Amino acid sequence: MHYLVALFDRMTLSEMPDKKKEATGEDLIENLKKIDAKCDTIVSDLYLVIRQLRSSCPRLHLLTDYHIIEYMSVVAEPKEVIKDLSWLFSNVKELKVDSSGKSPPAIYGLINTLHETLTFANRIPINPQDQDGSNFYIPALLNEIEKELKQSVRSNLIKFMPVFFENAYNFANNFKLFKEKNVIFQNLILLTNILFCHDMTMIIGSKQYVSENARDSFIANKLKLFKSNIEHNLATLCELFRYERERFWFLLLNQYIFHIKYQLEVLNYVIESDVQSLDAFEFLIIPKTMLEYQAKVIKNSDLLTSTVNASKSFLEITTSIQDFNLLNTKSDFLHSSKNVEPTNYNIIIKSFCYKRNYGFSLLPFTEPIAFAPSTNRCYVTMLGALATQSGVIVHGLQDQGKKETIKVKLLTFPSLSNDF
Repeated sequence: MHYLVALFDRMTLSEMPDKKKEATGEDLIENLKKIDAKCDTIVSDLYLVIRQLRSSCPRLHLLTDYHIIEYMSVVAEPKEVIKDLSWLFSNVKELKVDSSGKSPPAIYGLINTLHETLTFANRIPINPQDQDGSNFYIPALLNEIEKELKQSVRSNLIKFMPVFFENAYNFANNFKLFKEKNVIFQNLILLTNILFCHDMTMIIGSKQYVSENARDSFIANKLKLFKSNIEHNLATLCELFRYERERFWFLLLNQYIFHIKYQLEVLNYVIESDVQSLDAFEFLIIPKTMLEYQAKVIKNSDLLTSTVNASKSFLEITTSIQDFNLLNTKSDFLHSSKNVEPTNYNIIIKSFCYKRNYGFSLLPFTEPIAFAPSTNRCYVTMLGALATQSGVIVHGLQDQGKKETIKVKLLTFPSLSNDF
């Protein structure tokens, strides 16, 4: 509470009575009123500072006023500053600090709870003494860590994209790549979701380009083949790792399998709802992780049109489930990411007309969670609430998964003010 105490002392000492002068009861009451008024001013100013701090650092939105005051009172020593920072970042086990040499200590990377090491592109010096006593130093430091964390996850994603898109539905091989540390687990899940939503969109969107005679059954038939392909590759994944004994890999494998199983549930939902266009309500309600390019990269939607046409030509002659492994290879939209500057595209989460940038913060490591239609509806509601800057209350009986739903969804995207 050093910050609060210093603020109180500075504002009240000047109002204290002169000890050389004998004070009466009325003088005491008058001075106590002045101190009370000053305390009100301090409280008002303190809440103003807290609001400024929250606006300057999105991570502080998740803290109570009390915790923010405690953070502002941290002793300005590197060890004290760094000690409690990592818990503000979901899934961060340890911040890597270089304290050797004459230069100030600096953060150069982190280790997450999956024991994956991410190295920052830029070192972040920890030198509060050079910040002229500013109480906004810690929020500035948090923002720098946030920036480098996002860039590190994004760099790993961009590096892994070409390898992943070569044979994206080979789930077993992709999990091996993760085990060999070529990709972080978060990006394995992220790219699996991006590819699934892309291919499902291509199948539904291609209907308008096929012949009149094939339109009635086109989407249903192709979605069923698509589903069979995913089931086939999922069975291969389960068979390959059925004898996995190490608990750590077994839990992660289960999370990966549950994500793929959730995709199958989505496909069942779309097929049973007889979705016939991209404007269908049943399709729009599904939260999707997607690539989005800047307008200057896609001129007059030519890239999208050529991708849909190529998908249509491929789908019309596809009769085998194994052929679906090659569907994404026909996508100009996906593979344009190889030749486009990373700053010209982003990854978004979209539902209906709402969309939010993916925050690239680390996914929390949780026990395997089964995604159900009710969970999906909760996600859609929370996405809509955040998109419209409204509140949301998760209501239900005890031990029905309310807390876990919030943890999985919101801790994945902690930067609520500028991302999701």
